[in-house]
Amino acid sequence: PVESSGRAEPLVVVPVPVQDDESDADDELDALPTSFLAPMKPAVTGFMEKQIPTVAFLVLGYKNSPRPVWTTAEDKVLIYSPPMTCNQCPHSAQQIKGASAKYINAPLQWWCAQRNYLVGLEQLPKHYPTADFYFLADVDTAVFRESLAALMSLLQHEVLGPSEDAYMGHGYDLSGNGIGKIIMSGGGVLLRGRTLRKLGETGMLRWCIEESLRGAWCWHHLDWVIAECLLKINVTAQGHPAFQQNSCHMHGDAGAVSCHPAKRRKVQYQLLKVHRQRFQLGKLRLNASWARPCMGYDWRYDLQSLCRRQALGVGEAQFWGRVAPSVAFLVWGGEEDASLPLWTSLNDHVLMYFPPNNCEECAVLPEIDIISGHSTLGGASQGWWCGQRNYLVGLQQLVVQFPKAKFYFLANSDTLVFRESLAELTDRLDSAVLQPKEDIYIGHRSRKRVGGASHLISSGGGILIRGTTLRNLSLSGNLQTCVDAAVRGSWCWHTLDWMIAECLFQFGVVARSHPAFRQDGCDSHDEASVATCRASSGREDQRVMIAAHHANFGVSQSVLGASWASCDAAFRDPADKVWDAISRKVVPNASSCCGTVTERIVPKPGKLLR
Repeated sequence: PVESSGRAEPLVVVPVPVQDDESDADDELDALPTSFLAPMKPAVTGFMEKQIPTVAFLVLGYKNSPRPVWTTAEDKVLIYSPPMTCNQCPHSAQQIKGASAKYINAPLQWWCAQRNYLVGLEQLPKHYPTADFYFLADVDTAVFRESLAALMSLLQHEVLGPSEDAYMGHGYDLSGNGIGKIIMSGGGVLLRGRTLRKLGETGMLRWCIEESLRGAWCWHHLDWVIAECLLKINVTAQGHPAFQQNSCHMHGDAGAVSCHPAKRRKVQYQLLKVHRQRFQLGKLRLNASWARPCMGYDWRYDLQSLCRRQALGVGEAQFWGRVAPSVAFLVWGGEEDASLPLWTSLNDHVLMYFPPNNCEECAVLPEIDIISGHSTLGGASQGWWCGQRNYLVGLQQLVVQFPKAKFYFLANSDTLVFRESLAELTDRLDSAVLQPKEDIYIGHRSRKRVGGASHLISSGGGILIRGTTLRNLSLSGNLQTCVDAAVRGSWCWHTLDWMIAECLFQFGVVARSHPAFRQDGCDSHDEASVATCRASSGREDQRVMIAAHHANFGVSQSVLGASWASCDAAFRDPADKVWDAISRKVVPNASSCCGTVTERIVPKPGKLLR
């Protein structure tokens, strides 16, 4: 309701019975199992010996929004529906266009929600004044209660002192816009109870409300004003990879606490179901080190919450006192393959590529040699081809999101990566094999002519590209040229493997084969010399193969020297042949090391796609 003075009052809905809204009527939650409508404590009491701290939730929703599927009837929940109208901002309030980006032109209702959010936050400790923690979420946030309980218990009993504050989640640094470090609220915000109560008891929360409604913060987003207000009492944002603002693909990890967006209740339910199944397998690694706010948090990336110094991922794995080179992964996913691969962790640099199902029709007819060489491609679906044509766009995003990775690794959803061996390979390549400016593009090589390139790397077995190679391709503008050719040009009927090979070839980089990459199966998964393979089996079988490889790695690790990483002569294939770019004929490749292609001529950068 809006008073005659124009001041908007919040609508705070106290706990209500679980019910579905009309927009999700087809979800029929009443017909689903009730495991997520039952108390969560029995699922975690065996894990946590000490009492689980209490938590109260503030959920930003709409009028008549039901309680989230991740809550129980016993939970302390306030659903806050902000008013749809509000005062105009004073002329002294400045818009921050760089930080607001697309929201600068958001409708008034959206801005009213931002300006009134602290009013709803003020109600939370009034309704639940003794909660140990407060959790802030949106209506499309998924919260994994077992992991949240573990996090709160570890923070309360092993990490935080009695007088310490806590304000954590998926962090982002807006210092360049004069705002500072914030926690993005869609991914969930965890506040210690004493922290929020102190904000109210000092009168600072009421001051912040006035500043947001009618003062200098009138054009600030709600997650900005939370950070700015807490800073007034010397509480700063703390980043943690367990909270994800822009993706739920890590929902199967026991260390995931919350994610966003999960817009439909049925989707949230499925995420919770998968997480609960996986939690029992991964809960033992949830210790104080995991719960502690990240000291090496990466505040630059809004797409993924990353901790660069916690957990031994590829970026942090140590070998003989050295730190293995960092690797950023591009994984082809889909609606049925949306889960984070088993071989990744929350701290990895992973970009999941979900190709569009619709795209423009090709302006050119398919080349005869493509269809004749791949009889299955002629009947491929439109969605499959759209994925091929847009793959290089995902490659562009990988470089933008992870601009400093030493290596980039491209994988399909059924690619199995053995991280110890991959770390060994990248370490050897970086420290003992490659020259500072040498390019690398390796994997399971196939002998198929692609335009000027004679060979390509099959993506199912994984593709490893040196960081400088891909970044130079992007910075030169040549990657964008290849994107244009793939989406609407002469490469419209090429598969992604072909396009990667041809794009790199025209930049002067050719495919190199390496026996550590296996495209045609995982029969040798337990060998330390195998870094990747293409697994057609299910996730449980993949888990068994990862365990077998891990068990054997320490026994055979000593054979993985520089000669293995550089393709020793013993691996040469005397029958290997290449496409000679001068004679335009297939000829023996006498100088191939492990299948390394030595093309006689390559175009110079800048002269592409003639």
